[in-house]
Amino acid sequence: MYSKLVIPELVFFGESFDDQEDFFKKSSKKLLELGYVTEGYFKAVVEREASYPTGLALENISIAIPHTNPEFIVNPFIAAYHLRNAVAFTQMATRDVTIQSELILALGIKEPQEQVGMLSKIIEVLNDPEFVKEYQSLSNQEQLVKLLKSKF
Repeated sequence: MYSKLVIPELVFFGESFDDQEDFFKKSSKKLLELGYVTEGYFKAVVEREASYPTGLALENISIAIPHTNPEFIVNPFIAAYHLRNAVAFTQMATRDVTIQSELILALGIKEPQEQVGMLSKIIEVLNDPEFVKEYQSLSNQEQLVKLLKSKF
C-alpha cells in the first residue's frame, strides 16, 4: 500500500550522524537537493520534532518517525536510514525520555488523512519480530529497499 513511497534513492544503509541535529541538517539537505521537500522543510521538521517527539521504543527495536506538515512536501516519500550508530530522539508523548534510535523513517506526507494509516502500518511492521530479525541481518542498501517494499 505504501511501498511506492519507498524510493531507492531515499534508502540509506549504514549511515552515521553525530546527533539528531546532524541528522536533520544532512537529511533535509539531501531531500531538498532531490526535490522532495521545500526550503522550509528543515526548520519545520526540527520545530515539529521539538513539539511532538517521534522516538518510539518498541519491543525489539527503537525507531524515530520524523515528519512535518504537508506544505513542506513536494513529492511524498518514506526516507529510511539504517544507522551504524544509534541517534538519540525523545520518546513520543514525553518531554524527557530519550531513546537511541537504530532506524529512522522520515515521512513526507502530502495528504494529512494518510498520516494515521501510515504510522499504524509502520508500527505494525516494526512490532513484527520477524521483520526486526530480518532488518538486523541486512548487509546492504539493496536488501533494505527490498525488505521495506515487501512490508509496506
